[in-house]
Amino acid sequence: MNTEKDGQCLCKGITFKAKIPEKQIHVCHCNICQNWGGGPSFAISAPSQNVIISGEQHLKWYSSSEWAERGFCEE
Repeated sequence: MNTEKDGQCLCKGITFKAKIPEKQIHVCHCNICQNWGGGPSFAISAPSQNVIISGEQHLKWYSSSEWAERGFCEE
């Protein structure tokens, strides 16, 4: 069973839609998530073919650990 999620950055320059297998939604307890959100945050891992991103020209990525990347709006 898939869960459909959508979202956007604060300036609305980037939007996404994703079909995520339910078992691929996790809670992250890393220091970065705790500092960013004041506690654990949800992390989503989905096959790239299940994600549609609009506004990719504003999207930047960086490696936050050996196994994860974080995307953010450059605006």
